[in-house]
Amino acid sequence: MANRQFNYALCIDALEITYTASDAQKSFLSTIEKKLHIGEDNTSLWLERIESRHYRDEFIIKCADADNNGYDIVRVVGYLRSGSFNPNRQLVYLTFENAALYSWILQARYYVEAALGMKFYRISKIDIAVDFDFNIQKRLIALLKTTPYDIIVNGRIANRKSVKGLNVHAYNISISRMFAHPELSISNDDSTLQMKTYNKRKEIEESSGKAYITECTGFTGTHYRLEVTCKNYKRLLPTLKALGIDDTYLYVHLDNDETLKTLFCDILNRLIYLRKGRKQINIIDEVLNDLK
Repeated sequence: MANRQFNYALCIDALEITYTASDAQKSFLSTIEKKLHIGEDNTSLWLERIESRHYRDEFIIKCADADNNGYDIVRVVGYLRSGSFNPNRQLVYLTFENAALYSWILQARYYVEAALGMKFYRISKIDIAVDFDFNIQKRLIALLKTTPYDIIVNGRIANRKSVKGLNVHAYNISISRMFAHPELSISNDDSTLQMKTYNKRKEIEESSGKAYITECTGFTGTHYRLEVTCKNYKRLLPTLKALGIDDTYLYVHLDNDETLKTLFCDILNRLIYLRKGRKQINIIDEVLNDLK
């Protein structure tokens, strides 16, 4: 995605990392009754136990930080979970708080891992978002309405009578109605892989209140988002294989925009792309080409 007469910001919007831990470490977590300070200075990072319906042990991870004015604050890093009642989730899972992903905290993942005595295993869930300072949603819809190329959705060619997969909750709808919703959303058959576009500024102002995203992107005017969601490792693995990277490489390069862009584009292409003969065309690249 070349940078032309527009601005964009790339970010991770949701992240779950799976770790392994020794039986002794898991048992130790079970002994924590309320709160435990960890780390070298024993004050900057701590766990607080919370009630859980799905795990034997669940904690909020918090850390000491400072705001933009230098005042001391407490920041939520994420949620640590161990001892799942689901037999298929028997490792240790760290889900990052959304606000933490728009701060420096992700860069401290190695410290958190070491302080908790865990070992990285894999990225199990990830959402990647690209924010634009123009209406990417409108341009995408215009492209898909007028393109002379084949539209491939979930590996199947869309025809002019019906499109399966465009708008998550509307399968086999008439092409004249496939863009009836204000937000364009596409998912695979079990909704474990998704993409959607929406007015991020409106969402922040009217529902989420996540002003820290506006502060991070700097988009105080027009602000639209295109987001891809990968809800489990089974769906992420084909992209890693296609890109020739392994779990550790992704973990190390979570801060690297080029790695995230490559990951984002491959996941998006698995959901929807244009086809000109045998050539595959990324829908974002096609929109941005029109902005020359």
